[in-house]
Order: sequence, then structure tokens, then C-alpha cells
Amino acid sequence: MTRFRTRPAYTDADLEAMYAASVEYQEWPGHAERRRHTAAIGARMYRPGHKVADLSCGDGEITRLMGVAPDDLILGDLLAGHELWGRIEHTIELIEPVDLFICSETLEHIDDPDILLARIRAKTKHLLLSTPHDEKIDNDEHYWRWDAHDIGEMLAVAGFEHRDVELLVIAGFTFQIWKAY
Repeated sequence: MTRFRTRPAYTDADLEAMYAASVEYQEWPGHAERRRHTAAIGARMYRPGHKVADLSCGDGEITRLMGVAPDDLILGDLLAGHELWGRIEHTIELIEPVDLFICSETLEHIDDPDILLARIRAKTKHLLLSTPHDEKIDNDEHYWRWDAHDIGEMLAVAGFEHRDVELLVIAGFTFQIWKAY
């Protein structure tokens, strides 16, 4: 597969209306298990005293499950209610460099994911990334479809020299979970 653009970008007003309330992950098959699995990988990447940022954190469950100390954590999301709020493409510019950046089920929602990955690379040593793999369903919120080969190439172009991916199949969906350095 080569990456495929599924729809034009939403306007800021559209996004504000679409994400006016917190997302309930229970409504999507496999997301709770995927978040637990992502957090387990992240827990092995995290070292106390190292800064961790998740600027599309939703309810912050992944970093909670990882056991990230509050003093080590920078949280943000599109919705208000976190230290940083707004589009990740903008909030990434507001943080100092961190040791680990988490980007979970976000990249497929971004108008220009290549620019975002380059901005993330400029801010972190390590990246924990999850995104759908070869998604077969239509999801009105996703701008992109891709597979692990596509993401691997995107990470390489962004400057991540070491990349490991795990494909996780849950409830008929496949997620790619990347560790990149």
C-alpha cells in the first residue's frame, strides 16, 4: 500500500464542533486494549526523571498506565483541560525538548503528517507512535490511510534513524505501534 489521502482537512470550526466533548474510546473496538498495549511499550521506554510529552493525550490514560511521574509529564490535547491545548501542530512548538514523545492515534488526523513528524523529531530523542495499519473502514475523522512501510519511510525522512514496529491485531483492526529513535 502507499499512503492515501481520504478527505480534505477540516476547518478549525469543524474540528471544534467535532471534538467539542471528550472522545469515548469504549465505542471503538480494540482501543482500550491498544492503549494498554501502547502504555506497556511506553513504560519500557520511560525512565523516571526523563521528560515525556503527549500533546494529543485525550484523557491521559496512556501516560497514567505508563506510570509517568507528574513532574516528568507535559500533557496537551485539542480540547481545553490540559496544560497545553490546541492543535498538536501548534502546541509542539510551545514545549522544550523532551526525552520521549507519545503520538497515539493522531497522525492519521493531521493535514500534513510529514511536517508534524519533523517538528516532533526536533523536540525528542524517542518517539512512541501508534496509528492504524492498512485501515479498511471509512472513518470521517481520518485524513490518511497507510501501512507500516509508509510510516517507516515517513519516520526515516523525519530523521528517526532507528525504527521498530509491532503490528497489533485486535477485534479485526490492525494497529502499528512504533518505537523510533
